[in-house]
Amino acid sequence: MYELCLELGLPLRRALVVIATFALTAFFIRHATEARHYAMLTTFCTLATTRTLRLLRGPRRIRDVVGVALCGVAAAATHYFGLAYALALLGTAAIGVALGWKQSSAYQRFAAISVLLVSLVPLGYLALRAIRIGHSFGVGSVGGTARPAFNSELLREIPHEFSLLTTELGWLLVLQGGLALVGLVLLSRRLRGVACLLPLGLGLAPCAAALFLSAEHGVSARYLAPSAVFYHLGACTTLFAAVDRVRRAPIESVARLAPHFGGLLLVGLLAARLAEYPRGFGAGVDDYRGLRRYFRANLAQDTALVAYPGSFGKLLLDKEYSMGARALSLEKFRPVSGIRRYLIVEIHSDNPERQAEIESLVERKLGLSAEVWRSLPLVPLPHSPYQPAVVARLVQLPPPRPKRKKRDLAPPAEENRPSAEPAIPDDGA
Repeated sequence: MYELCLELGLPLRRALVVIATFALTAFFIRHATEARHYAMLTTFCTLATTRTLRLLRGPRRIRDVVGVALCGVAAAATHYFGLAYALALLGTAAIGVALGWKQSSAYQRFAAISVLLVSLVPLGYLALRAIRIGHSFGVGSVGGTARPAFNSELLREIPHEFSLLTTELGWLLVLQGGLALVGLVLLSRRLRGVACLLPLGLGLAPCAAALFLSAEHGVSARYLAPSAVFYHLGACTTLFAAVDRVRRAPIESVARLAPHFGGLLLVGLLAARLAEYPRGFGAGVDDYRGLRRYFRANLAQDTALVAYPGSFGKLLLDKEYSMGARALSLEKFRPVSGIRRYLIVEIHSDNPERQAEIESLVERKLGLSAEVWRSLPLVPLPHSPYQPAVVARLVQLPPPRPKRKKRDLAPPAEENRPSAEPAIPDDGA
């Protein structure tokens, strides 16, 4: 990211401010410390972006073309969303090669075209694999319900995940989103030619497209990790522009305050972030190992495990953490013979839409109203300073009703047999 800041023309000191604040974001800390591949995806896309900027600004070197191709293919192989970033960057790099065509030697032209064409071979294979993975992640293929054409849940998740502070205040998230958008526009105006498309093209366009792609596929903000770099860079650029505006104030006494204003702003942001410790300073996911220890020690003998959402919960609890008992899906729940107690585990269900869905399922499948469900205490599961406890509730179903014995198959006596017609009184009475 430091290299990207220098390529975009930021001074050394401001580039250090950008990477120092980005290193403290919960998004970066979580994905830099966990074992998944989102940090690698961000690294490959950022490296490819810097090489693309060098090609567009000149001088055009073959090593930069090779760097774009290698990093783009690596990003596409890391995550299937990286394929979109890779194709965008390779297309932009091809434009850079075309712009310097007349100034390049025959050897440079042949080498550049060869590298770009060869990179299409692994990208084609990765595109076919991405299509298969996309079908496997389709909402309909895992038993979920289709979402609306516009994914408002992802729209709320993106500013929350990319934010410097782990706040729930809506106005603060909107403010940082606005700062990021203004900063991306300022970065685009600073660049020349085709390069001006990169800040908005990599920072905004993938996020906007994902809002509509989510209509058929489950998409999370972490899939857009390369855009988080430009999101943070755009917000910092806006603040830098505000400091420069103070420095250019017509009143000399006000202009002298610009360095102090910038320093106080930086100290305030760092203090606000450090005040949140330990929230957002670890992996950030629920402590599923703590759930496994507690379940095996206290509940495994007479308690069944039920997960919501079921498809992802079964994958997480059965394969990733091996709870010792196969998890049931709440969406397809049926009581297990001989089991009366069930541990209902909620996975990433902290938004209103999922809470409403789980309450509806609990009422249909378990017969508990929403008020009763909310009144149930959370199981005191283990947790760490960086990983919160898994949200889980114990539900005990009433014993099954005893089956009625079959009646005697012999026909009932005439006097006891019910009649379908009303009795007719005797005329001689």
